[in-house]
Amino acid sequence: MGEIAALCTSLLWAVSSIFFTETGKKVGSIVVNRIRLPYAVLFITLANFAMTGKLLPLEAAPQRWLWLGLSGIVGLVLGDTFLFQAYVQIGPRLSMLVMSGGPVISTVLAWFFLGEKLSFWEMFGIGLTVTGIALVVLDSNHNSNGYPHDRRQHSSGLLFAFGGAFGQAAGLILAKQGLSGDFPAVSGVWIRMFTAMVAIWLVTIVLK
Repeated sequence: MGEIAALCTSLLWAVSSIFFTETGKKVGSIVVNRIRLPYAVLFITLANFAMTGKLLPLEAAPQRWLWLGLSGIVGLVLGDTFLFQAYVQIGPRLSMLVMSGGPVISTVLAWFFLGEKLSFWEMFGIGLTVTGIALVVLDSNHNSNGYPHDRRQHSSGLLFAFGGAFGQAAGLILAKQGLSGDFPAVSGVWIRMFTAMVAIWLVTIVLK
């Protein structure tokens, strides 16, 4: 079930990247992120009620709120804002390719901070993934996807994409800490989304 869920997540990310790219071109990446989060909170609230019988996960301990809240800020505010800007500058094809390095970053972070062990084949897979990403990113024909050949825009777009990958990876590591035990995953997602929404709109209000 976990592998099926991961494959479904990949498919939905691929489809959503098209919508985020087109919307980001029209209104900007930051606006896209702060507008989509209230919608996400609404839908995840309904999902939480359908799956747990409760609208809000009020039973969550403060420690869970801390880890999941940090996860939401790192992954959904910072990481996704970087990713949406990458969509605008270099398109979904290259952005999603770089994002495929997110699991690699997650694995390395889990090795450092959670003490998870890496087997030989896992390290081999990491090397293979990084090599594949590098070959495409460094391809001289990478601008054949309809985006203008602007070296500065391309380089900054790649940096934004890597920032998105790192933000999502770090967010997942933090979320794993908050989801320990038998806490419902959908409730954990609600806390992440709600905290991210509050954070990004507070910044918006402060910066006017």
